Amino acid sequence: ESPGRMVSMLIWRAPQRMAAAMMGMSLMIILVFYSKDSMKLKRSVSSRTPSFRRIPSRRLTRIHVAMQPQIQVVTSEGCKFCALAKETLRNEGVQFEELSVGGDATLLSSLSNVSGIRTVPQIYVDGAFAGDCEKLIELIKDGSKNALFSAGIPSKTLSTDLIDSMRIAQQAIPDKTDEAISSLIAFSDSLMLQGRAEAPRISSREELLSQISTVINEIGSPVDVDGTELRSADAVMESLIKTNLVVGAKNGEYIFARYPYSPDTKGTPLNVAFTWGGDARSPLQMSIDLQRRFTRLLDLYGKDGGKALNYNAVKQDSLFGDVVRLSHELQKCDPSQLSDDERMAFYINIYNAMIVHAMIVSGPPSGFVDRLAFYNDVRYNIGGNIFSCNDIENGVLRGNRPSPADVSEVLPIPFLKGKGPFKDGDPRLPQVIANPDPRIHFALNCGAKSCPAIRVYTPESLEVGLQSAAEAFCSDTSNVDVDDEAKELMLSKIFQWYRGDFGSDDDLKNLIRSSVTGADGDRIRSFLQGVENPLKLKFQPYDWDLNSV
Repeated sequence: ESPGRMVSMLIWRAPQRMAAAMMGMSLMIILVFYSKDSMKLKRSVSSRTPSFRRIPSRRLTRIHVAMQPQIQVVTSEGCKFCALAKETLRNEGVQFEELSVGGDATLLSSLSNVSGIRTVPQIYVDGAFAGDCEKLIELIKDGSKNALFSAGIPSKTLSTDLIDSMRIAQQAIPDKTDEAISSLIAFSDSLMLQGRAEAPRISSREELLSQISTVINEIGSPVDVDGTELRSADAVMESLIKTNLVVGAKNGEYIFARYPYSPDTKGTPLNVAFTWGGDARSPLQMSIDLQRRFTRLLDLYGKDGGKALNYNAVKQDSLFGDVVRLSHELQKCDPSQLSDDERMAFYINIYNAMIVHAMIVSGPPSGFVDRLAFYNDVRYNIGGNIFSCNDIENGVLRGNRPSPADVSEVLPIPFLKGKGPFKDGDPRLPQVIANPDPRIHFALNCGAKSCPAIRVYTPESLEVGLQSAAEAFCSDTSNVDVDDEAKELMLSKIFQWYRGDFGSDDDLKNLIRSSVTGADGDRIRSFLQGVENPLKLKFQPYDWDLNSV
């Protein structure tokens, strides 16, 4: 190109290039300010708790469109109505956070001060109490979530500290086996599955050592036991026996302690497949560990909103292997040395654990006759003595009184009147609770539309746990209600079967007054205030399905 043409082109393009440069600088300035504003917004949002009310209204619209109110569900371990509530929310596509009181009596008291109830599940919307499981189903019955999202009661709002405490309690719920020997447990399970799933026994010490060597070679690494690496078959075998994962039998055989044994005959205790070797822990700790593992299994394998249990899946879970093994530890414990409160907590846990254990290995009873047999046939060896469910309920927890199904109770003939399951000289008599509490019937029978917030009992949580169980039972109008016109108090059959345990008419009134909640509770208390003794009682049929696993 000629020099003149090049100069003319430069002059002609200069304005275009200046315009492009100015546009680029403008764009950079916009990006810088946008970036600063974004960082301010990010710092502003991240430094605050996730509450819409504390975000400036200018930004509220932009965030609120993409987020639903925070739904929180307070649950307890093994609660089928909690399972139903969670399943209902999932089916509706509603995200939620699960919280727990974790068996902490102080935490439960703080929670009940907000909601007014000690039962679970409890549903909260942005921290404000909205209702129980029944209320939840009512709120979303038309397929709309709007009623749920606006159901929170502002005057019943959880504090941030209480929410944080329940988060910690939820995270503390155990879902694993003993961490210290977890590698050894895994090794034991691998050993058990070496072609012996149907016959979990090894015939001799030599065969056991050979099988251990085979598994060590297959794994290709030492077995870690609480920080110590075991490399030889002899060392591994010694640890397996010491921890009661493999137990020697009298005939020279070795038995796997975590195999899901079923009794060969009815009435055989569930925990006598082998003899526990060595020492045992405290009775209370045993009962807490057993019941906690069972409630965890109910949470993991409950189906249809907690109405059914996947028995085959439970049997294959490592937690059930723990249950089988640890139930045998009860052979070495002595609960008679415990105080009444400690012994009551121990036997409530053991009773509830034993029921679930039996249903897993044998299935639930069907029909009236089967149920009667079930509570006599399901048994544990506790401290060398055999206890059935009836022995624990009627002999220990009810102060050694006859079962309602006993012939002496069914037939009103004076000379047939019996003492209870423990006769004079019975070695189990020292276990009897001197001053029975009638609320144990609600802790042993969850025949209600909600569950106690405490399912694993300790001496510290016993009082609030029993009251929670009473409220769960009595606040269900299928268990306690009134007929104003007929002047009748309508009660569950539980009150008829165990009428003597509930004391006088005035005692019964006081128990019901302190245990009914909500609007129905106010109505029932008003009725009891005006009705005179003797009470006119009408007993409702008992729904056994509500009390099933």
